[in-house]
Amino acid sequence: LPLAKNPEFPPLDPKRDFFLLSHLHWDHVGGTLDFPKIPVKVLEAERAFALDTARSEPHGVHPHHLAALGERLQGLRLLDKPYENFPQSLDLFGDQSIVLVALDGHTPGSLGVFVNVSGGDRFLFVGDALWFVDAEGRPEARSRVAEWTSDLDKHRARITRQRLAELIAHSNEVTLVPIHDSKALEKVRAAMQKTL
Repeated sequence: LPLAKNPEFPPLDPKRDFFLLSHLHWDHVGGTLDFPKIPVKVLEAERAFALDTARSEPHGVHPHHLAALGERLQGLRLLDKPYENFPQSLDLFGDQSIVLVALDGHTPGSLGVFVNVSGGDRFLFVGDALWFVDAEGRPEARSRVAEWTSDLDKHRARITRQRLAELIAHSNEVTLVPIHDSKALEKVRAAMQKTL
């Protein structure tokens, strides 16, 4: 059942709502295709990379997804405003509830999304910059084979993972959430249940 036809999924308004993606690999874009009128936002570096299909297609960006997104695909630019240990950020709504940072390496424009919940919980959604966190919430090391097969810029990806490790070492307030880590996603779900 496409998400857009699921009666439990709230209706979306293209004037108000949008999808914010960590990057444009096929496994992150797919569900947005069920909502042909809703804008899709990524960092501008990611948009530019994806549109260079000679470069992006061999790295998991499908041209038919880009064609389906068309003009809905919008690029965002970070500002030279430090946030936590990141040199640039974008406070999406101007209230510190959603703050974007660059997590480049996996792809050139990989995006991290800080979500600061009113109850005090703080999450950093890291897309595929990490695959898993350990029991203490620290980034798990990625094997060289995994790094070689999944990260476009291995050096930048290592720097990003180091920055995430430093963030957690200096702040126990932030929970890292890799999108493929079911245990980390469960922590988010539990925190959201508390706020309802």
